[in-house]
Amino acid sequence: MSKTISKVRVFTKVAETAATGSSNVIEAEGSEIILAAQVVDVSGTTPTLIFEVKYSVDGDTWFSAATPHTMTTITATPDPSLTTARFALLARFARVEWAIGGTDTPTFTFTVDAVVH
Repeated sequence: MSKTISKVRVFTKVAETAATGSSNVIEAEGSEIILAAQVVDVSGTTPTLIFEVKYSVDGDTWFSAATPHTMTTITATPDPSLTTARFALLARFARVEWAIGGTDTPTFTFTVDAVVH
């Protein structure tokens, strides 16, 4: 039996400032989700960027895993390489949320991809 692998670009390169945000909803069947984030530009003082996968059984009410599925990427400098993380897929719907922190208006330009299989 073959497995279906779905790759989804969940967020495209856009400058995001100190805030929180979320990606498009990923509707997929599988057993795991793999995130790949790439930061191409960063500014501010002590900038941080944290991603978390949130889940939903209905696409409306979102929850975190008992131990949050988080991935911390970049701090002070952009990195053309990918930061990746792999998590068990806990529900039919998933989305990637992010939180940007730091001082002096931290800004990140990044892309996030998800592979579900």
